[in-house]
Amino acid sequence: MQRSIDFFGRQERVGFYSTFVAVGDVPGLSISSDPDTGEVHALRAPASPPPSSTPSPVLTEHGIDILAELLTGLL
Repeated sequence: MQRSIDFFGRQERVGFYSTFVAVGDVPGLSISSDPDTGEVHALRAPASPPPSSTPSPVLTEHGIDILAELLTGLL
């Protein structure tokens, strides 16, 4: 299933392939989540600008760009 989400301040059309849904708040991490349901879409540690956990890049419209940001931040 694809839908548009707020991905750390920008809209991304992402794919979801699992019925597992994480909810909640994790101290020390930035969380990209649905404001209505609290479903977690991605996590980001404060010291790393790119997301530490991302939606499925294969099912996501700009998945390659999201992975490139993540890998560039690691280098």
